[in-house]
Amino acid sequence: MGLSQREFARRCGLSHGTIPILEKGYNPQTGKVVVPDVPTYQKLADGMRMPLQELLDMIDQTELISLGTTMTDTDRIEALHQNPKLCMLFDRQRKMSDEDIDKMLQLADWITKENYGD
Repeated sequence: MGLSQREFARRCGLSHGTIPILEKGYNPQTGKVVVPDVPTYQKLADGMRMPLQELLDMIDQTELISLGTTMTDTDRIEALHQNPKLCMLFDRQRKMSDEDIDKMLQLADWITKENYGD
């Protein structure tokens, strides 16, 4: 777009240090991967003066997008209590070997891809 990172950041309403971190996909100071959330993508789309969907259509299918929700341990426990079948799986996994748990995860991945796509 012919803008400096600083100007683009201003246009997006982001700090000028955020743009190179988003470009690299990780924070060089911490070494941690950075996964932008939907509001960040919206700011980038606004800065590029395009609809959010157009920007999302442009990004690589392997690009991660945070939905801005992090499940806490309390959330996980509540989800188990809300779904008796999940509770049964959780109870049964306690008796399984690590190898059996890995097989169950592979099966869950296969079912997810088969029924819901990648």
